[in-house]
Amino acid sequence: MNSAEDYLRVECEVSGEGMSVCLRLDGEVDASTAHLVEDAMSPALDPRCTRLVVDLADVTFMDSSGLRVLVVARNALDARGAEMVIAGDNDRLRRLFEISGLTSVFTFEP
Repeated sequence: MNSAEDYLRVECEVSGEGMSVCLRLDGEVDASTAHLVEDAMSPALDPRCTRLVVDLADVTFMDSSGLRVLVVARNALDARGAEMVIAGDNDRLRRLFEISGLTSVFTFEP
């Protein structure tokens, strides 16, 4: 039986003494793997964190579970004035954000 880690790889890089967090996702973000993204975002929830970058360039699939994790993180960061950026050119996911009406909620960078 495959585990969630077989479908999604998450790398977390913290820099500037916790002031900036970068997550790189590779694979599928769905109901069975969204908890991995949530867990990896914990350094971004530190009050010292002022910027979270989520690199989706290598994400091959994302469903509403993945979107939920991103929206919850965005709301938490926004509440304390921190920035969240979605990075990586990924036309398929960009379309998902458009269909979901979330393009105005997130900041996107290539």
